Amino acid sequence: MLASSAWAQSLSLGVKAGMNLARASADAAMTIAAGRGLLLGGYAELSLVPPLVLQVGVQYAENKMSVSVMSPLDTSAMSVTHQLNYLEIPINLKLAIGKPTFQIFGLVGISVGVLMKAVDLASGSNGMESSDYKDSLNKTALAFQVGGGFGIQIVKHIEFIAEARYDMGLRDVNKSGQALLSTGAWKARDLTITGGLNFRFSMAPANPMYPGR
Repeated sequence: MLASSAWAQSLSLGVKAGMNLARASADAAMTIAAGRGLLLGGYAELSLVPPLVLQVGVQYAENKMSVSVMSPLDTSAMSVTHQLNYLEIPINLKLAIGKPTFQIFGLVGISVGVLMKAVDLASGSNGMESSDYKDSLNKTALAFQVGGGFGIQIVKHIEFIAEARYDMGLRDVNKSGQALLSTGAWKARDLTITGGLNFRFSMAPANPMYPGR
């Protein structure tokens, strides 16, 4: 959104899809390998004061990761694959610069999530075994977000958007007194890479001081 003498407020609606690379901050005895999960979502943007935009979205994110924990009795490690899926509402301030045909942008804000699924897959006496531990985790999550990307105009009012975001969890995934794999605090550290389409609409009536605008 660029400033002009006849600035008009605008509304944008967008859809996006991409990949979520999930990690976590946890106990030093753990080794965490990021897993690839799916992210699907949509958002609305409202121009504030150019070049600032308020963006509010809703998205479904799969958080997959492989966790290895060293056994206290020997040097072997127990490996477990975790999948935590959230329905998230990201709220960000976005700053975009450039021309209507090409813009780069940065954004910062928070994301509130609701836990929808929590399962793990581990090697057991009967081979690979899966278990549901959703009740052992907090049902909501809060994260700080920062990111950026670019937009390319395809046709008038329609843009292709590519972006990357980093989420830093501010709340322990574990419930108080219940440690996942007995490892203590567990906070999300996710990188998301997405692409999508943005549809822009003008919300301003004609300005009599600027005929034709």
